[in-house]
Amino acid sequence: MSRDPVASPSERNVADSRPRVQHDAWDGEAVIILRAGGDEAYLAPRLGGQLYALRHAQTVDLLYSPASPQELRIRPFHVGTPVLFPPGRVAGGEFVWGGRTYRWPRNDGGTHHLHGFVYDAAWDVSYTDTEDAARVELVLDAAPEHPAAKAFGHPFRLTLDYELRAGSLRCRLMVHNPGQDPFPLAAGFHPYFCAGPDTVVTVPAAAQWQLDQLIPTGGREATPRCAQLRSGVQAQTLALDDVFSALPDEDGMVRCHIAHPDIGLTLEMSWAAADFPFLVLFSGETGSPFFSIEPYSWVPNAPNLSLPPTETGMAALAPGEQRTYAWQLHWTALERT
Repeated sequence: MSRDPVASPSERNVADSRPRVQHDAWDGEAVIILRAGGDEAYLAPRLGGQLYALRHAQTVDLLYSPASPQELRIRPFHVGTPVLFPPGRVAGGEFVWGGRTYRWPRNDGGTHHLHGFVYDAAWDVSYTDTEDAARVELVLDAAPEHPAAKAFGHPFRLTLDYELRAGSLRCRLMVHNPGQDPFPLAAGFHPYFCAGPDTVVTVPAAAQWQLDQLIPTGGREATPRCAQLRSGVQAQTLALDDVFSALPDEDGMVRCHIAHPDIGLTLEMSWAAADFPFLVLFSGETGSPFFSIEPYSWVPNAPNLSLPPTETGMAALAPGEQRTYAWQLHWTALERT
């Protein structure tokens, strides 16, 4: 491993497969380490609540991780697993919703708003548990005077729950509206998976959204790229920053697969299409050491599209209401043919 997520890890008992939650430090930054069956998940609560590293058998990196806390501070949505509330771009950072004009920070080159308000926020650890899994719950209580609430335009409360078992990780995000007005609701995640020369990704892409300088225009079609992704393609041959509508299985679940023949491991990332009907695939340039599969509850720029909410994912959260989103990862030995 060339990018160790903890500079001086505490003593590890490889033989002990019982779930454990450990409070540790990473170059002075407080972190939480979940351990179960030899697998490990690393979280930095005060740096965006980031799940910044995930390891199988304590040696195989599944996520593309920052080399230091400083990298996580400088590039908060370019490594690890940023929490996006809301996700994606909003053209010009402006839109009208509910009779109100929203003006969000133009943090995307000074032109558009990108990825919401919590990817670099400080979260608090509210709960840990090891009864049947290694679990941690983080809370971000954005009261009216909180910087994120001011930027968003409403107070909100987020609860982020990670649960690690041997061979699997589950994530749940609960969004609560403690205010007196409804607010536009959207959430997403931006996990960066490691990619090597032999890594193959399979993604159930139903339709690709047309973009104008990375902003969806409202048009979409079943492109050859969609068929390619459904059949499986080598990750490092792709140069993507594209938006897709997901194609769920008959049970309503969206399932993506990442195969690593070099280490004999395959990952399945899944979520309910009712939670995340859309996904963004990002790989940067060809040959990148990462590949990101981003589940979104709305299509980027949804507030500015002249389409019904059923097609864009545009939603509202009323005062006192709560909405939960979830996704899972499973990793197993790769079946060889």
